[in-house]
Amino acid sequence: MSKNEVIIRFEDVSFKFGEEKTILDDVSFSVRKNSKITIMGQNGAGKSTIFKMMTGKLKPQSGQIHIALGATVGIAEQMVPVDKLEMTILDYFKSAFSENIYGIERNIKRSIKCCQSKYPNR
Repeated sequence: MSKNEVIIRFEDVSFKFGEEKTILDDVSFSVRKNSKITIMGQNGAGKSTIFKMMTGKLKPQSGQIHIALGATVGIAEQMVPVDKLEMTILDYFKSAFSENIYGIERNIKRSIKCCQSKYPNR
């Protein structure tokens, strides 16, 4: 897998809840290996739907989603579920993956350090 290889690609993906509630309408984007991305939007804009599609919990009603062979997608919910409140940060993020992820502890520490330098009073 090369450094610039696309690992996730949404191609003209659409999704509706019922007939009236369009969540995604012909959405296309790609994510390259080692990218750091942010998905932002209002409530109901489709952020959670995109992640549910990446993990296979939802299927697009039209279009295609391509995920590179061997790529994994781990999701940590915005709100920590009550049954996971006692977990360490490391254990919580490890629980997002079905297998061990090499370097996860280093990546978590790097992210926390980055956030602390950007937001020192938090």
